[in-house]
Amino acid sequence: MVDNSLTIKRLSTADVGFEKKLASLLQREILTTNEVTSVVSKILGAVRHRGDQAVIEYTKKFDGFCA
Repeated sequence: MVDNSLTIKRLSTADVGFEKKLASLLQREILTTNEVTSVVSKILGAVRHRGDQAVIEYTKKFDGFCA
């Protein structure tokens, strides 16, 4: 059986190392508009071609959630 539960991370400004933990959560890859458009186009193409199977794969990849 697969555990599909989501864990919400909770931070308090009173926690030791708060700034470091927050910075870690906020780190994201910065993409240009062209890069985003390219990635989204590939995803949409996969969904058009493979339907639900592609949606399931991308949900797992980006959300960490297994259907």
